[in-house]
Amino acid sequence: MQAIRAVKVERSSVSRFDPLRFCAPPVTAVERRALVAEAAYFRAERRRFEAGHELEDWLAAEAEVDRSLASGAAGIFRKESGG
Repeated sequence: MQAIRAVKVERSSVSRFDPLRFCAPPVTAVERRALVAEAAYFRAERRRFEAGHELEDWLAAEAEVDRSLASGAAGIFRKESGG
């Protein structure tokens, strides 16, 4: 059996607990726009790029992205399977 050694830690060397370090960093406007564009593309793809729904796709994608970012959901921006 190995002996357990106590380690003395200097109080000044212990960092303060920062709960925000576990949170995902906020997305920039450029990153948000890219997420919206991707989500809108996948919406259009699901309906086989039928013309006339571009604004509807974009607005729905914005709502989807904003909802997901607000809830902290991860990984929802990948292409859904199915047809």
